Amino acid sequence: MTDPSKTNQELLEEISALQQRIKELEHSESQRQIEHDYQTLFREMLEGFALHEILCDTQGHPIDYRFLKVNPAFERITGLNAERIIGRTILEVLPGTERHWIDTYGLVALTGEPTFFENYSQTLDKYFLVTAFQPLPNQFACIFVDITDRKQAQGAQRKSEDKYRLIADNMADVIAVLDMNLRFTYISPSIFQLRGFKVDEAMQQTLDQVMPPESLRLASQAFAEEMLMEVSETVEPDRSPRIELEEYRKDGSRIWVEINASYLRDKDGKPTSILTVTRDITDRKQAQEALQESEKKFRLAFENAQDAIIWASSETGVIMDCNAAATELFEKPKGELVGSQQITLHPPGKAEHYRDMFEDHTRYLSSSGVEAQIITSSGIIRTVTINVSKTEFEGHKIIQGIFRDISDRKRAEDLIQESKEQYRLLTENIKDVVWILDTETMYFRYVSPSVEGLRGYTPEEILAEPVTQALTAEAAANLINLIRSRSEDVRSGKELPGKFYTNEVEQPCKDGSTVWTEVITSYYINPKNDRVEVRGVTRDISERKNAEEQIKSSLKEKEVLLKELQHRVKNNLLTITGILALQFERIKDRESKDIFITSLNRIKAMTRIHARLYQSDNYSLINFNGYIEELAWELSRSYGFPPENMITDVEDISIDINTAIPAGLIVNELVSNAMKHAFPSPGSEDKGTGEPYGDRKGKITITLKERPAPQPAFTGETRAENSEAPRSPLVILTVSDNGI
Repeated sequence: MTDPSKTNQELLEEISALQQRIKELEHSESQRQIEHDYQTLFREMLEGFALHEILCDTQGHPIDYRFLKVNPAFERITGLNAERIIGRTILEVLPGTERHWIDTYGLVALTGEPTFFENYSQTLDKYFLVTAFQPLPNQFACIFVDITDRKQAQGAQRKSEDKYRLIADNMADVIAVLDMNLRFTYISPSIFQLRGFKVDEAMQQTLDQVMPPESLRLASQAFAEEMLMEVSETVEPDRSPRIELEEYRKDGSRIWVEINASYLRDKDGKPTSILTVTRDITDRKQAQEALQESEKKFRLAFENAQDAIIWASSETGVIMDCNAAATELFEKPKGELVGSQQITLHPPGKAEHYRDMFEDHTRYLSSSGVEAQIITSSGIIRTVTINVSKTEFEGHKIIQGIFRDISDRKRAEDLIQESKEQYRLLTENIKDVVWILDTETMYFRYVSPSVEGLRGYTPEEILAEPVTQALTAEAAANLINLIRSRSEDVRSGKELPGKFYTNEVEQPCKDGSTVWTEVITSYYINPKNDRVEVRGVTRDISERKNAEEQIKSSLKEKEVLLKELQHRVKNNLLTITGILALQFERIKDRESKDIFITSLNRIKAMTRIHARLYQSDNYSLINFNGYIEELAWELSRSYGFPPENMITDVEDISIDINTAIPAGLIVNELVSNAMKHAFPSPGSEDKGTGEPYGDRKGKITITLKERPAPQPAFTGETRAENSEAPRSPLVILTVSDNGI
């Protein structure tokens, strides 16, 4: 009840105050709705955001970076699918990425110095305006927009200014990173404009110094609820909760801020820190201006998005708006698309299915990656994925669908599936055993069914045991260390993945016997779990091993037989030499003795050939160097020629026996002839001049050289078969003397 003691003036003042309070409440509610609409547009259509981890070499120089998190706008701008790139490096996703991107981001991640730049990506053929900062050591986050049109279009000054304002406005918000203990690890410089504190001052503050008790309680409660949802694992990991709080300025005043938060996660998906974006929402005028700017940004992104975007009334299903990419995808002008029913976008034969799908979209806030078929104006049916969200725009409840054509990808996936099926049929029906080994656990990850035919074990039995059970004790001792060594070489980069190795391995069979196998292996890093794995093919070579043993045994027998034959030939020649030597003692005639000496030397020349064969490990080739020196010494002793006057210049050459025997006889004949006839006694006369010979110091020289054979030159003549094959080298034998 009203206090009767109050005057009419006081009552009027109270009514006026209540009316003002009602206006303030209406203002606050309107402002929250404006912010809701703005944030919806920001989340769906604004700039790309990506979080990365920098990778360095052993000297600490950046060499690559790995994707940790991206937003939907990143996918739309770059055309890269989040599921395909998260956890992979930029050089794996885009091998042609220029070095300056890695160097620039590496400087941010390693020094903590943020940067703002625009640059061209050759691999994506686009220009980007990029802001990069360090949320955690060895990490960097980048916020970017596609400015290709600005670079290429004529009269691009106005667009350049709009896009610059987009980045500038975004950076007016405060970006901060907190660890899981809610301590600041990074705050952007815009904190000074928001709260009046410098970065180093704000970094030292705890949350109770940042916000009043009631706001702190709300923030703590929200964080606790988020952690409970995180433990339950029932919510989307990429969620971005929003909360409105009060914060202190340096002058003691308070401002209302809106905070959007998301988790930064490690490669296992566990949260490591919290990324927040804080915006001042105190002044309604600023909110209205932000909304107008957001509409400009939205329209720019809407019209230039590469994916087709369709807006339809959630109540009637009538298409209200679309972008240029939609007209291109459906092969229809915008005027024909707008005003038609969304059901007409899909094949007529499945109208009921897509009508039910649209009704589902009207019941849920959003859905992503919905696969569907659309039909173009020319009747072509294409496969697309649709990201659907429900929102309000200018007072209308709309269903927004972002269509991405994946027809080519689906065809590729079908080919991959067909290839996998063919591979499965191949591995399950070939006699060789195909397998994959995890080098970390030393258990097989896959074994083809043919293992049962090879060793008697089923694939299930093999998969249940470590690799040591697939080897004999001796083979296991050597191969396990070899597998680990090669795995480490691949992990460290010492060896490139994919190199093939071949080993012969004895493996145990289920019946207690063993089987000799040839194992061909290659090592690679599985991108799904970052482990080194071995791909292998095992082949039964028992028959080959038995054949090799038989060949070795047969060859050994032949070597023994050949050695015995050479020994007997040598002994027979020595026997003949001995018989001739005994007969030589009875001959008195000088001419007959010369004949015997010549014959003996010839036989000895052949005997030495067979003696060298008997002593050699190679029964087809004779080292002619030592043979010539022995033969020259034997002839010197036989004819009484000074051995020191025999000069041999023989290269280390091996000659086959078919050439060695006649070559030895040639040397024997030429040297014998020189010793007998080239050096007459000093007292004899020269028959040509009648004068006596002087004291001549005779020298005989034997050389054996190997020279390349001259290759045939063809000038118009017809080439014979195999005429282009290189010829064998020439062996040149020379016997000379300084006699008459």
